[in-house]
Amino acid sequence: MSADIFGGNAGFLHKVLDLRGEKHQVIASNIANADTPGYSPARMSFQEELKQAAEGNHMGMSTTDPAHMGTHGNGRFDAVTGSISRPLENSEGIGDGNPVSVDQEMVRISENQIRYEAAAQMLSRHFDKIKFVIRSGK
Repeated sequence: MSADIFGGNAGFLHKVLDLRGEKHQVIASNIANADTPGYSPARMSFQEELKQAAEGNHMGMSTTDPAHMGTHGNGRFDAVTGSISRPLENSEGIGDGNPVSVDQEMVRISENQIRYEAAAQMLSRHFDKIKFVIRSGK
């Protein structure tokens, strides 16, 4: 069953929840490796890619037939995977070549959790509206 039958927002929010879950794992890995000499923290980004998908820009692809898959609804979000990078940090850490700051990573994980919960609430409200319509028979 496609989330498309519930409206485009459901597909979008479902993808946001998936990506936020993945980002949580990336940040948790940074925290777990805070004491690993030479470890370089990973960063996950997906906002720009998700924005392009939501705006209908399919990363430069175009369709020649409206029946082609992935040109509407949830399909456009399926291709969004985000990207993980290991940028060079400004500091050398505490002399072990590991620049992970547990405090900064905790801030990142808290922000990600808040954004995850907001998307989950929006998706829940979306389904509450659908249930209301079904129950009221309108």
